Amino acid sequence: MPGMETTREATQRRKTAADEIRAAASRAASDPSVEHAERLRIMGVLLDPDLEIVSSAVRSYGTFTQIERDRVQDYVVRSLERVILGTGGPREVGERRRVELASISRAPIAWASKYARSCVPGGVTEIRRARARSAAPASPSNGWMPPIPSAEEAYLESCENAVITEIADRIEGWDRKKMLPHEIEQETAAELLRLHGLPKPFTADTRARRRISSLLDREDAPGMLARSLLHMLAIIEGRVVPAGEGPDHDLLDLWVDYTVDDARALLEEGPLVIAAIVRGTVVMPSRPSEAQRRELRRAAKGLSSARGWSSLMQQTEAAWVAEHFASRSARDNRSPLNESQAERIRAAAAGHWEESAMAVLSFKGQPLGRHVQTIADVSDWFFGALEMVRSDGSELRLKQAA
Repeated sequence: MPGMETTREATQRRKTAADEIRAAASRAASDPSVEHAERLRIMGVLLDPDLEIVSSAVRSYGTFTQIERDRVQDYVVRSLERVILGTGGPREVGERRRVELASISRAPIAWASKYARSCVPGGVTEIRRARARSAAPASPSNGWMPPIPSAEEAYLESCENAVITEIADRIEGWDRKKMLPHEIEQETAAELLRLHGLPKPFTADTRARRRISSLLDREDAPGMLARSLLHMLAIIEGRVVPAGEGPDHDLLDLWVDYTVDDARALLEEGPLVIAAIVRGTVVMPSRPSEAQRRELRRAAKGLSSARGWSSLMQQTEAAWVAEHFASRSARDNRSPLNESQAERIRAAAAGHWEESAMAVLSFKGQPLGRHVQTIADVSDWFFGALEMVRSDGSELRLKQAA
C-alpha cells in the first residue's frame, strides 16, 4: 500500500538522520578540535527538507501567508543555529548557549522537533513586530531623566541600599586593577544583569554593535533605549501602539531574548540603568597593544613557511583587529590622529576582513588547523591566540592549538 510505504520510508529516513547525528556527536566528543565541524554536520542533517522538522513545527502552530511562513521558518532556523552552533552573539555568550551534544544524542529528531515548535511563538512575535514597524509607543508622562556622568553611578542608582556598600567596594576594586574604560562598562552591565536576573541584550554582529554604540553618544540615548523596550513589550503583548515614527530596528533587536516579565522588570529600573546595560553590551574593546599585535603576527606567521602566508597573516591580523576592536588603544595617547580620522582608517581596514579570512580558509595546508572552517572560526582563532599572547606570549602553544 502506497501510504504505508511512505510512512515506512519516512520512519527509515528519520532513523538514518538520527544515526548520523549520534555519529557526529560521538566524533565531536572524542576529538574537540572537530566539534564545530560536527555541529555544522548535525545542523545540515536537521535542516534536510525531507525531514520537515522546521516546516512541520510551523504548520502545527497555525495558518500563515507565504511571506509570514517564510519569516517564521527563518526565525526557527536561526534559533536552531544559535543553540546548536552557538552563533548569534558575542563568542562567549554563544558558547554558553550551545546545547550539550549528549542531550541531543538520546533522541535527536524528537529533540529538534520539540525545540523547533517551542521557537515558533518567537517567530510570530517577529511578524507582529514587522506589522508594527511604523508605530511608536507613547512616552511616559513623567518624561526621561537626563544622563548621569558614569555607568558606575547608574549601577549604584539601581541597587538596594543594603548592597550599595558592597557594590561600591567592588567598583573601587575595578579601579585598583586599572581596568580600561570598556572593561568597567562591560563589568557594570554584567553586574546589573546579575542583580536583576535579566538576559544579556542581543546584538547580531559588529555592525550592529558599532551603530548602537554611536547612538549612545546622543543626549537622548537613555530615553530612546527605554522607548525601544516599551515598543518591544507592546509587540510581545500584541497591543496596538500609536502611529508615528517606528523604533530603530537595531535597538528593537536588543530585546529579542526578553520575556514580558524581563521587559517590565528592566523598565522599572529606568532609562539610566537600561543605557548602562546596553552600553556595556555593545562597547567595542580597546585595540590590543602594538607589542601584543607584533607577537601575535610573529607567532601566526610561524605556522607555515609556504609562500604568501606571511603577507596574508599581516593583512588578516590588521583586518581582524579593525573589525573586532575600537579604532584606537585606550592606553596609547601618542597617536596624532583624532577620533574621526582613526575611525575612518579602522573602517577601511575592516572592509578587508571577510576577504582576508576567506583567503586564510582556502590556504594550502590549513595552517590554522583543520577545525578552522568558517570566517567565525578564523576570528575565534585570533581571539584565542591573542589570549595566549597576553598570558605568556607562547608561540609553541599557538602551534599546538593549530
